[in-house]
Amino acid sequence: VPRMKTSAGEVLGQEARSEQLKPMDKSFASEDMDSMGTADDKECLAQMGYVQQLYRGFNGFMSFAFCFTAVSIIPSISLGFTSSVGLGGPAEITWAWILGSAFCVIGGAAMAEISSVYPSAGSVYHWAGQIGPEEWAPISSYICGWFNFLGNAAGDAAFSSGFATVVSYAITMNDPDSSGLSTDTQVGLSIAVLAAWTILDFARTDHQGWVNNLALFWQVAGTVVIVICLLVMAPNRASGDLVFLEGIDWVNITQSSDPAELGMKVNPYTVIIGLTGCLFAFTGYEAGAHMAEETRDARRSAPRGILGTVLCCTVVGLLYILGMLFATPDITQLDVPVRDIYLVAAGQKGGLGLMCLLVICFFFAGIASTTVTSRIVFALARDGALPFSSAIRYVYPGTKSPVGSLLVVFFVDSLFMLLPLGNAAALAAITGTCTVGYQISYAIPLILRCTVGRSSWKPGVWNLGRWSLPICAVACTWQVLTSLIFFWPTAYPVTVDNMNWTVVVVFGVLAIAAVNWALSARYSFTGPKRIDGQTIANLSAMGILTAGGSSSSRGRGSAAPSAASSEPPTPLPHRPEPDV
Repeated sequence: VPRMKTSAGEVLGQEARSEQLKPMDKSFASEDMDSMGTADDKECLAQMGYVQQLYRGFNGFMSFAFCFTAVSIIPSISLGFTSSVGLGGPAEITWAWILGSAFCVIGGAAMAEISSVYPSAGSVYHWAGQIGPEEWAPISSYICGWFNFLGNAAGDAAFSSGFATVVSYAITMNDPDSSGLSTDTQVGLSIAVLAAWTILDFARTDHQGWVNNLALFWQVAGTVVIVICLLVMAPNRASGDLVFLEGIDWVNITQSSDPAELGMKVNPYTVIIGLTGCLFAFTGYEAGAHMAEETRDARRSAPRGILGTVLCCTVVGLLYILGMLFATPDITQLDVPVRDIYLVAAGQKGGLGLMCLLVICFFFAGIASTTVTSRIVFALARDGALPFSSAIRYVYPGTKSPVGSLLVVFFVDSLFMLLPLGNAAALAAITGTCTVGYQISYAIPLILRCTVGRSSWKPGVWNLGRWSLPICAVACTWQVLTSLIFFWPTAYPVTVDNMNWTVVVVFGVLAIAAVNWALSARYSFTGPKRIDGQTIANLSAMGILTAGGSSSSRGRGSAAPSAASSEPPTPLPHRPEPDV
């Protein structure tokens, strides 16, 4: 596709025109035409400068189910629970979750509003190129896209590593004499499950949607089962004071210490450090925005899916955390927290059953996570932001799935999974890298929205009204400040074995991005196609955008169109329908 400075209201390049004019194949002609989305969906995407390439098979509930599955709150909490226990006591874990989830809901609301305006597979990457001055678009979208790719890829690796870890836990629970899987075996199993997820992601999106619906039911039902089993079957329970009011003085603890003497008031510093577990658990809640080009009525379904996900994850996650903490009267005696809590509360057979349930949750989580990563890679390659973009953006016609992007994601995820072979501490850096990548990519479009993009902002049909700007300002401030936490040392004195390798991994990937920018991208990459003033008028006439700034916009969910100006909008460009 020729890289031309052209308004997004036009169809760019011979490839885009041929996509619209060439006849459909017979297999596709037999499909329900509504599966490609409503007329508004296709027209909105065309006005942003793109043609419909991916299969639009998600409905509103599937969008929410996909978001919830991509976050995978139960596996995510289980992955970070060991480090959370080591940083503080039960009260720190409880209050870190309450504080962190409240701000994540605010961030989710701000991002949901933007997704209603720009329902594109690029999500935050595309938003960063749209909000703000045109001359900033290439560099802001490039940085945002690479950070989001980094977070997603590290998240895939974290879930595949977690899958292998809980399988190892299940083996040791079934055979107490077993030492579990070796590091080499866990790495091999992690790469194997990544391959399985990649193959499953080759399927058409509506088929994946039913898998996500099952995963949603499994995670919610699994949480209820786990919490009930922990509380009912646990021989002893912690007090409310321990769970909500007391911390653990890990500095002064010894093997002979009396647990009753280790209690102390909640330390605010450890609560702040404990936010790392909460923030990692919430990563990926913008997944519905990445699937917007595959969702019907995306300008409503995507934002509802994002906000619904953060709200449900807040409640489900709190129930899971409280269930584990109340089932553990003495958290200082835990060797491997999640495994030991299941064993102490439910016994060997019951604990093994709960662990198998968790293994399946991890498997479902990985399917959704790799799907999201492939969509950000597809969006970056479509606009030429990656090396070999022409090959990476290949879409298989049979399923309309981005096969080239999926293969690249599998390769990069596998490289992440080789890190534990060099240093066991490097594995802990994967979760930190994941969260930093997500947090910074979330913050960039929100910062642009609050600053240089404030005067030109046009809200979508799902918007926050007059609360839009304050909520956005709070969200981006939170994301920037909390990103810094993941670079702090987690132990003193710092050695090679306990070093926080997050900074090494993050800046290593950014170095690759910088080299690609210096040698290639800065000469050819112009950012995602921008919406110009005339296109905004056209989208307003269609009811896709509302007139005026956030202070005068309609309330949330309003779909009624309003005049964008006193002049009638220019008629939409004629696009011949393909012969069927």
